[in-house]
Amino acid sequence: MWNVIQQVSSNRTVILVSHLMEEIEALCTRVGVMVSGRLQCLGSVQHLKGKFGGGYEVEVRCHISKAEECLTLCKSSFRCNVTVLECHGGYYRFRLPDSVDIALLFAFFEDHREHLKIVDYSISECTLEQVFLTAVCNSLDAEVNNSSASENNSGRKGSEQKHDRSDSYQSGYHRHVANESSSYLHHQQSPLQQH
Repeated sequence: MWNVIQQVSSNRTVILVSHLMEEIEALCTRVGVMVSGRLQCLGSVQHLKGKFGGGYEVEVRCHISKAEECLTLCKSSFRCNVTVLECHGGYYRFRLPDSVDIALLFAFFEDHREHLKIVDYSISECTLEQVFLTAVCNSLDAEVNNSSASENNSGRKGSEQKHDRSDSYQSGYHRHVANESSSYLHHQQSPLQQH
């Protein structure tokens, strides 16, 4: 099917709706993310990763006795915001901003491999799935903020109502993201049909 889409799209515009990230990256020159029927972002895969991705994701597996030291040393060496996404035992997954020089990042892990007893590590760019989830979360945050603002503007004394909404929002937040009927809109345009 991918071959057919690639052949057809060489001389015409094709709009493809899909939730398969691999398919999107393989077939699309422009990607849009729709949430609740509204287009949230549009651009090339690389543009969206740069705008919504937030840098590099690093996974490090080291001896459990060196795990804290590994993270502390990484934070002090790069002097940037290190966001820990996951940690357990000797495993850390964290995000670094894209301002970090990736060559220095690789050099850091190679230089400290023995001292920190690093078993393995990986450095990757954000995924298209992370872009999608960020766009959905931003949209949901905006909806909650707009809803709260309209409640305040309608004259309600809603501190209790806002608290209730916040609690239900937080408890259902991940479930809502996972079940969101959002879709990708893909637009591929040949050079002959530039508008």
